[in-house]
Amino acid sequence: MNKFLCYTIIAAVGLCLSGCGDAPTTKTDASQIPTNIPADKLTQTELVRMKIEAEAKPNEKNSYLSDHGQEIRIQMLYDDRNLETTRTFFSLPDNKPCIYIGHGYAMMTKEYDENGNVVCFRFFDTEGKPCMTDGKMSIMRRTYNTKGKVTEVTYYDVNNKPCEDKNGITKLVHVYNDDQTSLVETQKFNLNGNRI
Repeated sequence: MNKFLCYTIIAAVGLCLSGCGDAPTTKTDASQIPTNIPADKLTQTELVRMKIEAEAKPNEKNSYLSDHGQEIRIQMLYDDRNLETTRTFFSLPDNKPCIYIGHGYAMMTKEYDENGNVVCFRFFDTEGKPCMTDGKMSIMRRTYNTKGKVTEVTYYDVNNKPCEDKNGITKLVHVYNDDQTSLVETQKFNLNGNRI
């Protein structure tokens, strides 16, 4: 059974959980806010109390907008292991799927291995069709070593064929030390398999 948690994103200010009435205006340290918690695990009172007011650092701009400049709501679905499986962006106030500005997709799905590691990300447009993101990929696959460290990242197009991302990379290979915990090197390869 899928569980979900919805966020309403406030442009350049931060985020608060939607559907929870009047949220308090006091600032909350983001480190105190639990993450990845299904809505059925929180009481209405807890939902009301959870609000993050993020302040942009100088020379930085935090924005949570659709490609049309509208504020957005994010819906997250979770599986029985409480792992996020789907993230969908909706424009406000019309509540329709929208493209998240700077990312180029309206929905992202995640697939996991038996250890809870994300092995595949898939990206979709507002109609639920596979799409190429602003990063120039439609699917990203990962493999892991026995220590749970990412060993390979590979990019694919909407037809599930290898493709180059916006940086001309098709595959990243992470090389670790003998105990497989410390990253030694990241190797980058293009579509032809040549190291770049």
